[in-house]
Amino acid sequence: MLRPYKTGSIVMIMVFLFSSPLRLFAAGPASGWDGKGRGSVSLDFSLATAKEEAGRAVLSVAPREIDLGDINFDEVTRGQFSLKSIGGGNIAWFTEGPEGWAQLPDQGLAGKLSSDQDYLHLSIRSVRGPLAENVDSAKRKSYNVQLKLEAGGKVAGFSRELPVGTYREPLRIISPGGSRTVFLNFRVTDAKPESPLVVEPPRLDFGVMSSGKQATKQIRITNKVRDTIKWRVIVPKPGDEKPGLPPMRGEYVSFRNDDIKTGSIYLPAAHLKGTLDISGIWVESEGYPAAGDSNSAIRFKFSGTGVDLYAWQGPEGGELTVYVDEQMIQFYQLNSPERSRKELPVISGLPDGPHVITLVSGESGSIVEGVRVYGKELMRGNPGWMTVIPNSGTTTREMDYLSVRIDTQQLTPGSYGEQIILASDHGDVVVEAFVEIRADQTLKFLDVYRYVRNHNYLYTANPQAEAGRLQKGGYRKEGIAFRLFAPGTPGTTEFYRWYNSKTDDHYYSYILNTAAKPMKDYLLEGSIGNIATSKLTNTRELYRWYNAETGGHFYTIDPKGEGIAKKGYKFDGIAGYVR
Repeated sequence: MLRPYKTGSIVMIMVFLFSSPLRLFAAGPASGWDGKGRGSVSLDFSLATAKEEAGRAVLSVAPREIDLGDINFDEVTRGQFSLKSIGGGNIAWFTEGPEGWAQLPDQGLAGKLSSDQDYLHLSIRSVRGPLAENVDSAKRKSYNVQLKLEAGGKVAGFSRELPVGTYREPLRIISPGGSRTVFLNFRVTDAKPESPLVVEPPRLDFGVMSSGKQATKQIRITNKVRDTIKWRVIVPKPGDEKPGLPPMRGEYVSFRNDDIKTGSIYLPAAHLKGTLDISGIWVESEGYPAAGDSNSAIRFKFSGTGVDLYAWQGPEGGELTVYVDEQMIQFYQLNSPERSRKELPVISGLPDGPHVITLVSGESGSIVEGVRVYGKELMRGNPGWMTVIPNSGTTTREMDYLSVRIDTQQLTPGSYGEQIILASDHGDVVVEAFVEIRADQTLKFLDVYRYVRNHNYLYTANPQAEAGRLQKGGYRKEGIAFRLFAPGTPGTTEFYRWYNSKTDDHYYSYILNTAAKPMKDYLLEGSIGNIATSKLTNTRELYRWYNAETGGHFYTIDPKGEGIAKKGYKFDGIAGYVR
């Protein structure tokens, strides 16, 4: 913004310059922003010398305008002006800083130029940033902006309280030959600095819980700078919207499974059974699925209007091709010099309803963290439903751990989301936490359909999710073969499916890496539901038949095998107990 000239001040300064020896005071050597350690230096010229030099020397300042960009809290932005004496001879100059700005301390900056070029360096920043709690929202938008000018080893500082907005500040530089006005353009923003605190994991998924249950997860804090960071935890109450707090964006679903051993075959967590299917080779990496081979796939069933993907990128990162409802949508290359989490946009604007996202690895190394589903309204828990212990502390170079505990007492069924703020003077970190509350349900059963192609029998409880594969593979539907139990049913365990491309055969068992059946050339395709390992009430045997000539397997609840013996199959035992 343009500011009016104070003509009276200019006249007095010019009279001072030409009626007495010139004595201009400048700040001493740079010593930060506290104003300490600054002395004064005088620049003396005789009246005759000043008039003589003013007649032939002219001060040149370039450029006339500098755009310093966005001024964020505690981030320094720099620029410079070129000063030159045109016409020969020495020339003195002086500035009081931008009009209306307080000087730190109460003095300006002076210099002396010969024919050589010199520079007026400047830096600007906002140095006050309130924490996210107990601060008046109107005051939050105002910042103490400080400007530092430096030339010839001398420094002067200026400050002013400025609200968020765009500014064009005139800076007047005075010399015996007149004055030059240049402009500083910048924008004061309400953005917070990136916090040096690193939180792992940055998002928490408590999975699916029943109302009235409790659960605890842990997050780790590290500090990537040498300074000691003092922090405190804030869990906003419902309706307490903090200024500048990013809004919750969709429901986050983590693929992490904390119940499997390090380096073992990855399997979905219990609450993901029925929605997350895997095929090919996926191994555990910090609880997440990591592709062990090309063409390994993950299929996740969701309901909403869009979905984004979270994955790891790094030196060992591979490729992922993303399909939604059997249509290719994105291709991602996850190779990067540094290892980090990456949020990858996939698709939005889908019809609100059920969809399937499929991730296919192009090579080994791709690590998938989870997805964010859009279109579902998130609810807020009762006051006190989420607690963090400890709720304050300091972190230097050590690792600190926080326990996040949720209590779902009196929470109605639905999807819940909450933001945990780790607030400090060095910036805030926001950790999102999610949980889905479901009402207790009676036993649920899954209809398992049989499809056949030559001697290859494929059983699935979700033919809609595999419609593309079934159609392209030329499978013929034979109807419902038996019923499995829903994931989590007491007394049951996952019933896994493998595929051997050499013999074109599917094999099913609830035992992983079983010694009873050689699994060479068989790739795990995931669980199709839960099966009872002993006879429960109202269950029946699921019989397995085997054809040694073709290597094919057949499963049925008919003790006589539905006449499959006529095709060369022999009885091969009981696979489990089903409905």
